[in-house]
Amino acid sequence: MISIVDSKEPENTPVEIVNDDELSLEDERDRLRLERQVERAFYVAGSALRELRERRLYRSTHKTFKEYCQDRFGFTRSHPYRLIDAASVIDNLSQMSPNGRQNNSELENVGDILPTSERQCRPLTKLEPQQQREVWRKAVETAQGRVPSGKVVSDLVAKIEGKLKSGKRQVASGNKNGNHKQVEEGVNYVQGMGCEFYVRLSQETWKKLNEYAEYVGTASLNGAVARLLNEVYSEVI
Repeated sequence: MISIVDSKEPENTPVEIVNDDELSLEDERDRLRLERQVERAFYVAGSALRELRERRLYRSTHKTFKEYCQDRFGFTRSHPYRLIDAASVIDNLSQMSPNGRQNNSELENVGDILPTSERQCRPLTKLEPQQQREVWRKAVETAQGRVPSGKVVSDLVAKIEGKLKSGKRQVASGNKNGNHKQVEEGVNYVQGMGCEFYVRLSQETWKKLNEYAEYVGTASLNGAVARLLNEVYSEVI
């Protein structure tokens, strides 16, 4: 808003124009503080939900964490888990470098640039902690030092997933050639890689899994299966 202050002096006296839209230094500080609170709201919520789940603080009123979140907060079945996963991603990215600094990079404060929404974190939840940090660093560089969009992060994660799938196809090819033991159905443990599950699915089950993946909004079927297992685990505890 612009207001004109009339000094009520002779007509040739200059008119003073006051611009009320300009923020004082204190206003600027308050704006930044409030914006940060909005940006980190999903992280605060995710951290709180994680503690509620881990300590089972809902047990006096509800049998399961899912029912508690639906009744208390009106959350759909997947939303609280997404917030919890996002909070874990933020915790990991916050440790990217000492004092938020990076070596050998034109960006001096990549460690201080963190996701501002759960959607930006979602693709990273499928990666290992070190991969999360590497992808986020590339995403920030792609965004020229600003907070990258969820699409930028998703595209980078998709490239990594493509490389992983390519590597698995090469191993499978080696198996067929007799260079490696053919993977059997069930739980297969690979030294340094952890466990992998191989199961034979009916066409109906395959269709339901893909529908579930669309319902929970995961970028891949593997992510949907991981989310499903996480929900089953939460029911047990």
